[in-house]
Amino acid sequence: MLSPADSTFVVLKRLKYRRPVYEADQEHFHHRMARIAFSVRRTVLYFFGWTLLLVGYAVALRFIHYSDHHGHLHLGGSILAAALGLLVAAATIYLIYVLEILKFNRPGGRHQQLAR
Repeated sequence: MLSPADSTFVVLKRLKYRRPVYEADQEHFHHRMARIAFSVRRTVLYFFGWTLLLVGYAVALRFIHYSDHHGHLHLGGSILAAALGLLVAAATIYLIYVLEILKFNRPGGRHQQLAR
């Protein structure tokens, strides 16, 4: 289900920290979810929902008439395709935020409160 994205993030992180890519660790998506206190059920629902969005978008792009295949866009179809793309992008960014794949400095966040 999430193998390509999960594997990519794990391998890139191992390369970043100069660790062997074949060595096991606890950096896979489901390990991250467990560390931040997600239940197995909630983890599966998050990933299943995200996967459904990605698949739904791929199928929608096949059937939405956003172009005449000669470089001319149809306004309604283009707007719908863009809106669905933004929804998928927002869901992906949210998942990256939840899993803390990218660290964001949060003003007044947990890291600053611990330093006090």
